[in-house]
Amino acid sequence: MDDSCSKLTQDILRLMKDIGVAVQNESKLPYVMHREGWRLPVVFSLQCVDYAMNEWKIPENSVIIASFPKTGTMWCMEIVRQIMYGNDDELLNKSKSLPQIGHLIEMGQVYKFTDIYQELPIPRKFFFTHLPAELLNFEKIKQSNSKIISMCRNPKDQAVSWYYFLQKLKPSYTKEQTEQLLGEGWNDFIARYISGVHAMGLKEGQWYPDHLGEWIKRVREHDNTLLVEFESLKRDFKSETRRIAKFLDVELSEEDVTKVYERCTIDSMKTKTDQENDGSEFKFMQKNIRKGEVGGWKNYFTVAESELVDRLVEEKLSDIGVKFTYEL
Repeated sequence: MDDSCSKLTQDILRLMKDIGVAVQNESKLPYVMHREGWRLPVVFSLQCVDYAMNEWKIPENSVIIASFPKTGTMWCMEIVRQIMYGNDDELLNKSKSLPQIGHLIEMGQVYKFTDIYQELPIPRKFFFTHLPAELLNFEKIKQSNSKIISMCRNPKDQAVSWYYFLQKLKPSYTKEQTEQLLGEGWNDFIARYISGVHAMGLKEGQWYPDHLGEWIKRVREHDNTLLVEFESLKRDFKSETRRIAKFLDVELSEEDVTKVYERCTIDSMKTKTDQENDGSEFKFMQKNIRKGEVGGWKNYFTVAESELVDRLVEEKLSDIGVKFTYEL
């Protein structure tokens, strides 16, 4: 790694440490911050959200992965990384040596975010966001010739994955916050979750389908956006990889597609994080990769809970004709 890349890595590590301290001190702050009705976790920076909307100069030809938590964000990011850099070992290694900073569109100090991100030694940059579609500036994104990949996953499996992810975050929550988010076990959690008490870029009473519905509308309105279903990746990974590569204007040979497949299956990514868990990126990925399965929700939902979610999803998304895949 050259000196400039090494310095940037250290700068990013310091910034991530600052964010880590903020997360550890979360219990000293209100759990929810408000912006025009949106409820955001306190570790999000309202200043950064506003800056990204109004002032940020988006790097030309970037790729933005937009998702709700636990819908395949890290999986999609690794697929995009391999599609864009997989045939250039130097770029691939540089991208892996830099700690995961994609989330800084919402977190961190604005001036550090812009200074560092513009200087990354990678020609085509990519990052991710969990923000609702209404808080992104689609016109600016299009003007920068950038593209958006929006991830989608069935809400039952998403809920189970979200439940287990929150368990990992419990040490940073107060007792009151834990009760609000998780309750007493799965049945209490799912009742709270679908009632809209979680503040992940949502308004009062909203949960994942509300977030997804607005994103699907944007995908249908803008030709620089692509919807990718978690279940379709599981069903036919290679075909979906070709579709993503075509959208990103990257030519892949059949050998390239096979290479992406071998490097990006859920099992291979889990194995990699287990073997290389010293790096900050892999620790981040360790937290975010669990089973990555389709249909695991059946081991958790009661019949009544499943039917209730079906009714809620129908009420929220029937007008845009969304059909989820709940098992393969």
